[in-house]
Amino acid sequence: MLVVESSPNLGLTSAFCGSQFDDSPLTRERIRGVVETATTSGRRWVPAYCGASDVHDEPHLYARSSCSRTISREDCTACLEEAGARLMDRYCKDLYGAQVTLVDCFLRYETSRFC
Repeated sequence: MLVVESSPNLGLTSAFCGSQFDDSPLTRERIRGVVETATTSGRRWVPAYCGASDVHDEPHLYARSSCSRTISREDCTACLEEAGARLMDRYCKDLYGAQVTLVDCFLRYETSRFC
């Protein structure tokens, strides 16, 4: 029996960050919440997700994520988790609006409705 192990290709294709900065704990929590919702879509095997933060939050945050259809659900989840970590902790910390494209997945969040 042949067992094939795979892992998502996490190579960076592009990253863009917004310019509006807010380092308040509430902002971090809201950004983390919408990014987490978008990244957990891979666990339910929704290859593309689009959603918004709670309607009572101001400003609203919108998120979109997607995975290559050639990877497994587990690899999609791993890829989106890595994309979220890169946005939150490396590339665009505390910025409203960010996007990262890895070879096998994509994650974006903004204050304007785009999906």
